Parts: sequence; structure tokens; C-alpha cells
Amino acid sequence: MRDKASEVRAAAVQGLGVVARSSGHSAVTTVLIELFEDSDWAVRQSALAALVSVAAQGHACREQLIMCMQHGSTWTRVLAAQALGHIAPRGDAAVCNVLAAALVDEDWAVQKEAASSLGRVAAPGNVTALDALLPLLEDADWRVRKSALLAACPPAAPPRQRRHSA
Repeated sequence: MRDKASEVRAAAVQGLGVVARSSGHSAVTTVLIELFEDSDWAVRQSALAALVSVAAQGHACREQLIMCMQHGSTWTRVLAAQALGHIAPRGDAAVCNVLAAALVDEDWAVQKEAASSLGRVAAPGNVTALDALLPLLEDADWRVRKSALLAACPPAAPPRQRRHSA
């Protein structure tokens, strides 16, 4: 993970993901979370993808990600919010509370990802989540406003096309 070439570090992260998926070892999960602070975006994204795939295999990393939401690094909070949005089951109250608290983060990127993830995790009609999202509709940053709007009012699925039989 100390190689100067970001491509090498990203490939190493993918390898760590394979190890973590098969073993679920918490030390590997911890290393993946630490890589949220890598200087290269591709490495950070690879760490996020690996962590989400680890969680998809049923290995626990939820509590570590919740703790990351208090981290001093903006990138760690952004990626933790993204990961929580992918791994937490719909209606997970603890994750909803953490994401709602992050909506007032000092950084717009954290607010944006917390809003998007809250929209994925909160149960439909969750009034507490909606109340937390509504103030963001007047945020100074358009990206935060857009994420809050999509989280509060997700677009409807397109209507299914009927097939006509001949």
C-alpha cells in the first residue's frame, strides 16, 4: 500500500477485497477503511467497492463505518456515508440517525452523500428522515440540494411497457 503508483495501490486494494470477502477478517476491513484516506481517488473508490462487496458477503463492518462518520477526514466521512447507504438494510434506525446527523456536516460532500444514503436507507415515509432532509433543500450548494431532493422524493420508476402479442 506504500507504492508510489496509484494503479499498483488500487490493484492491491482489489486483492485485499478478495481476501476480505473470503475471510471476513476485521483487520482487512480496518485496512480498507484506512485506505479511504489515500491520496488517489481511484484507490479510495477501490477501497469503498471492496468494503461494500465484503459487506454483501455478510461480513460485519457496519459499526466501523458508523464510527468513521466522526472521523476528522472529509474523505473518510464521505466514503463511510456512501458505504452505509449500500450496506445498511432499509429502515436501519441507527444508520438513519448517523446519516441524519451528518446532514449538518461542515463539508458539502459529506452532506451530499449522507442525504443520498439516507434516501436509500430510510423506510419509505420516514418522517424523521424527511424532517432532516427538508432544510437541505435551501442549502447554498446545488449538489446538496439535488441529493436532498432525490432522497426526499425519489423519482418514480418508469412505467412498464406492455407487450402486444400478434
